[in-house]
Amino acid sequence: MSVELQELLSFHRTGKNRALKDKKEPALKLRPALFADYSQLSKLRYDYPLVLLDESRNGDHVISLMDLINEVLRLVVPPGTQGTRVRQQVLALELKIRELLRTVPPSKLGELWRRAEKDLLAHQSDEVAQQLQESWDTAWAALRVDGLVVDCDSELPEQFVRHFWRCEEALRTKRGSAKIDRLILKLGDILTVDELKSESSRTPRKLRDSLGSRYQDAFDFDIMAELLNSAAAPVRLPAQRKKRIKAALATLKSQHFFKHSDTDASAGQYGFQYRSVSAAMAAWYERLPDLVALNNAIAVAELEIDNRYCETRHDLYLGRLGAHALSPADLAFFPSYLVSLSERDLDSGEQAILMDALSSDLPLKILLRVNDILGSPSPVDAQLHNGVRGQQFAAMTVGLNDAFVVQGSSSNLYHEQAAVERGINFGGPALFSIYAGSCNMPADLPVYLSTAAAIESRAFPAYSYDPSAAGGLACRYDIEANPQLEAQWVAHEFIYEDEALQRVTETLAFTMLDFATLDVRYADYFADVPKDSWHENMRPAVEYLELAEQERQELVPYVVMIDDKNCLHRLVVDDMLIRVAARCAQNWDTLREFGGINNSYAQAAAERVSQHMAAEKEQALEDLRAQLASRPGVATSGSAPAALAREPEQDVASVAVETIEPELEDADPEGAYIETPRCTTCDECTARNARMFAYDENKQAYIADLTAGTYRDLVEAAENCQVAIIHPGKPLDPKEAGLEDLLARAADFS
Repeated sequence: MSVELQELLSFHRTGKNRALKDKKEPALKLRPALFADYSQLSKLRYDYPLVLLDESRNGDHVISLMDLINEVLRLVVPPGTQGTRVRQQVLALELKIRELLRTVPPSKLGELWRRAEKDLLAHQSDEVAQQLQESWDTAWAALRVDGLVVDCDSELPEQFVRHFWRCEEALRTKRGSAKIDRLILKLGDILTVDELKSESSRTPRKLRDSLGSRYQDAFDFDIMAELLNSAAAPVRLPAQRKKRIKAALATLKSQHFFKHSDTDASAGQYGFQYRSVSAAMAAWYERLPDLVALNNAIAVAELEIDNRYCETRHDLYLGRLGAHALSPADLAFFPSYLVSLSERDLDSGEQAILMDALSSDLPLKILLRVNDILGSPSPVDAQLHNGVRGQQFAAMTVGLNDAFVVQGSSSNLYHEQAAVERGINFGGPALFSIYAGSCNMPADLPVYLSTAAAIESRAFPAYSYDPSAAGGLACRYDIEANPQLEAQWVAHEFIYEDEALQRVTETLAFTMLDFATLDVRYADYFADVPKDSWHENMRPAVEYLELAEQERQELVPYVVMIDDKNCLHRLVVDDMLIRVAARCAQNWDTLREFGGINNSYAQAAAERVSQHMAAEKEQALEDLRAQLASRPGVATSGSAPAALAREPEQDVASVAVETIEPELEDADPEGAYIETPRCTTCDECTARNARMFAYDENKQAYIADLTAGTYRDLVEAAENCQVAIIHPGKPLDPKEAGLEDLLARAADFS
């Protein structure tokens, strides 16, 4: 074993090799090789910054600046070269706004737009300035929106979730206020009508005041009062009903959950935003009696307005209604509570309260900002604690099975806005566990890159869990926000020049190990190997992770990095980090199973079906051999039968196929099937849809799951089958697009 390899293995297995560490160049700033294209993020067009819209548009509460500018360009810029000048001028303004975000305080889009115009016009001639101003004015007129512009930074999770919560709560409180106002008006009308039936309301003066000044001279109100009082006494409200209506009306007017027209817009109204779960739950229970009283008052008011209140039934029922009788629909009517906290705020007591809140039915919306995914190595066992708080809370919440969960990072919040909105509107508790970046990352590393790296590396995968979704776990889990779902690690093409200035293209995986290189606490878990010490026994870490333990004995894993001069480096990885990466891969595999990908239960069931089919096939062959043996002139041993002797290449199995084929004609003509014994293993169908089509132990195709694909998959697989053994049958989904054409094509294989 060479000295170089001994040094590499020594560091990998023990993390302690001073000779290797002394060869490092500490002045160089290393970063993952796949970061090479993102060195100047502010000059790239991507999802951020975002505009938190002042007024929702088409149901959207937020839009990215890039999407907004693209929309404007489509509206005002002529296509082709004719619109090139205006397009470039508007894009230049967008770039300037991106640059301004790094130096100015949070501002509205309109303010940033005007500031960017001023800066860009400062050194232009009058003629050029006029052209620019005309282009920008046209673009601004087409925007028709405004709102706070926010970048992808550590504050984004709170700004984003709070904005969605405010928008959705504004709609909820608007509906609630309108309902309260309507009930107050209707109950007031009932009491007013009853009051008009009293003797005091039929005095000459009261009658004159009620008629108004225009017709007062046309009537003799003394005679009118005498006539009205001489008539039969009108039917008045029963005293008990009048008391009940007044009590409900008083409760509606004095409530503090919603604004109503009789009060000042903010006078006495409850607040619903908190910085701790304990404070939010304390407020909830303190207000619970008022909530129950208001809920009962609403029920009484609706019954009285419709004149459906029955004292013998409703007095007993409504009199016993308490907090235990509040239904999900009742709670959904009232505002929800937003709690914004950091994982650093969670001491043991607050953790217990948080888990209690998430297992309740309370309308708590909890934003948990995660700032440390890896955790610090333990001084006792030198082990990393991957996602000690953020991921564990999200996972445990899912286990409770009654809370909505969204896990993600600042970088993917824009694409997760639909999940955030569903969580806000969910009837029970919801947890938004969002990685907001870490102070342990390099100060010059954009938060967007570090938080995107957490998703890409599988260190903090994105998902949502909706317990109200119909179906099993695969319907409740949504992992679509993660890149390359079918792969264990995300991989990208990496292009560079070698020493001979030749273009080299490789595929690099981005793993949890690459993410760990960004954390300054783990510098000692990597060793930079000079190029003259690179060894043939060095393996990319992603390949090393796939090897069995005995295959790793004299191999050393590394990750590829680049320095500030864009030169390639290899960092040898400590074995402890390799173990952590393996656990990270296992966690990702588990999450994929929940999301319906590579489910081990489904695979085991498919294997059992395959074994059963193989056994049936073998039994059919045995039965056929027995039939052949019983025929006159057919020998089971010794010389071959005459029929077989004429075609020596045809064995018993091929005769079995010919015997079985007529039985296939009795198959259900409406259902899809494959003549499995005739399969030639051409891979056409399995390559098209590996979940719908699969191979048995004889490497012959069968339909594993008819629901795992479309009727188009069946028809196209049949058309490409080399031996025409796939029979599509009839479609399962009568609404599938293009069925008329597909059925015509399938007729050739019926």
